[in-house]
Amino acid sequence: MSKSKSKSMSKSTSKSMSKSMSKSMSKSMSKSTSNNANNASRIDKCISTYCKNVYPKKVKQLTKYMPKMMKTLKKILPKDMKKSISMMSSKEKKQMYSNLKKNMEKQMKEQTKKESNNYNEKINNICIKSNCNPECKNTIFQKGTKIPESVFIDLKDQISTKLKNTPKMIPKAYKLGKKTVIEMRKNIFGKKTNILKGNFSETLSPKIVRKLKKEGAISGCSVGE
Repeated sequence: MSKSKSKSMSKSTSKSMSKSMSKSMSKSMSKSTSNNANNASRIDKCISTYCKNVYPKKVKQLTKYMPKMMKTLKKILPKDMKKSISMMSSKEKKQMYSNLKKNMEKQMKEQTKKESNNYNEKINNICIKSNCNPECKNTIFQKGTKIPESVFIDLKDQISTKLKNTPKMIPKAYKLGKKTVIEMRKNIFGKKTNILKGNFSETLSPKIVRKLKKEGAISGCSVGE
């Protein structure tokens, strides 16, 4: 075969491969863009339907679900906290839950009365992270072998805000908070690296998942409703 024919065939093959790769990359990018746009649309719809209308009403009625919440939380509490609770008498446990309920009711009344933009924004952000968050990104429910670093950054910010008047307590409180988060993750995941089923944690019952979806939520990044 002559050199000119060989060069011609080489150029032709190169062009063909280049076109094929270009088409493949173009399709892939187009698909990715389409998926991102679709996700953004679903998130926007979820925020406008669930977070703006349904979730605030649930927050105001939160105290009604206190016994159920405590039952769910018991399953994922760190071992030392479980041990402390198990050593309490029935009367002490009842008193502890009663105090928790009263404190929550008091906070809810104060916060509802204020109805400040800051409060509404905080509630909205919690809702988005839990119920309008495909793949439960940046939460302890995100699949993988490690907790996303953003979880600990958020935790430190929250503790720093709450203890701004007693800054010396922040490092100790953060250390304890981080330990609790790590223990909770272990208790939820066990040896698994993924506990999500269609963006909803497997700790949620099928009945709750159906209810959340019907109300407009697209994810369930929590241990209970």
